[in-house]
Amino acid sequence: LAERYKEQNELNRALKYTHKALDIYRKTLSNPTHPLIARCLNNLGAIYDTQGDVNRSFEYYEQAIKIYSHLAPSLSNQPV
Repeated sequence: LAERYKEQNELNRALKYTHKALDIYRKTLSNPTHPLIARCLNNLGAIYDTQGDVNRSFEYYEQAIKIYSHLAPSLSNQPV
């Protein structure tokens, strides 16, 4: 839903639903570095960037990168 709002340039609604998704994932997923959490953080960074809030965007992108870099070693050990 949040991604649809972002596509329609309804950024405040996109933020609302992305924050809700992030809250749900953080409460229900046992792994704080789950890829879905990273995806939400990355999406928040993109939305804030589109709104011109560079500082807030950077904060969310930075959190997403930390998770993705944590995931990278486990992904590289996956069979192809």
